[in-house]
Amino acid sequence: MSETWGRRPVFLISFSVHTAFTLGCGLAPNWGTFLFFRFMLGCAAAAPQTVSGGIFCDIYRELRPRGLAVSMLGLTSNVGPLTFAPALNNRAINVVTTRLTYKAFARVVIRPIQILSEPLVFFTDLFILYQYIIFFLYFGAYPIIFRETYGMSDGVSALMFIPTGIGAMFAIAIFVAWDKFYNRSAKLGRTWALREEYRRLPLACLGGPFFALSEFWLGWTARRSVHWALPAASGIPLGIGIDLTFLALNNYLTDAYDIYSASALASSVVTRNLLAAIVIPLSTSPLYNNLGTKWACTLLGIICVALTPIPFAFIRWGPAMRKRSPFCQKLALNKETKTGIERLDAPLQVV
Repeated sequence: MSETWGRRPVFLISFSVHTAFTLGCGLAPNWGTFLFFRFMLGCAAAAPQTVSGGIFCDIYRELRPRGLAVSMLGLTSNVGPLTFAPALNNRAINVVTTRLTYKAFARVVIRPIQILSEPLVFFTDLFILYQYIIFFLYFGAYPIIFRETYGMSDGVSALMFIPTGIGAMFAIAIFVAWDKFYNRSAKLGRTWALREEYRRLPLACLGGPFFALSEFWLGWTARRSVHWALPAASGIPLGIGIDLTFLALNNYLTDAYDIYSASALASSVVTRNLLAAIVIPLSTSPLYNNLGTKWACTLLGIICVALTPIPFAFIRWGPAMRKRSPFCQKLALNKETKTGIERLDAPLQVV
């Protein structure tokens, strides 16, 4: 919806709903009411995850500052009253927007589902989904590992997440260093730097192995004969791997889908949160209790190794996939006509 009416209305409405139901949670008279209020505020909280990429795309039309902005995972407070690029163009050239119909509204709502069928979005969502599952699974696995193996209290075992935050800071430093190296190479006319896929995806190629390494590291060091600091340190490659992959793939989708980036990110947010919410509560305890820490983490690492080739495949076949994408084709057509205007009643057509 932010791609049709602008980002600001979506943010204001969703934030109002989120605030109201957060207050409701504090005043809920019973458990059932509390769960309903939590569900509603969770729906409203999805807006920043899905719309933020579109806002960065609108504000930073150049790819380098946009990538750095997304990497910092925050929005400035002075976004302004309207950032949606097609809406700004409409205002500038005084174009009368198309009347909203039920058919047009339905097309807007199902766009995230439609865009999920594209290989770039589907396999990106698959990789990020798996990382989200592991990341949230660790909230249940870490207490099992560090309380049962090392006899730590709840409060002390929670401190074992600190290395993951340290790894995330390393990931930001790597992201910034790569961005400078890539732009310097592009200015020097390096052939490889002229391919758009090399702007973001090498970071995801690096993040996958780091992520798999953290799984094997934790599984093979978490035992009584090893000091607790060694398995805890596995959080450093975990933080590096998750952040590099997440930032690189999200930036790549934002660059590739431009004004449709909110729909692309929305499909990712829905799939990873919905499926992770189903998988994690049902699998964490059975997985670690039945297989043990060593083999449970090894299994998760093997699955991660199987997913690691995804960004490499994007580097090889990404241009062809973008060329066959109806959304990317429409973006290219809009750029050629210099309108960038999204008509509500205009279906996507392969050109």
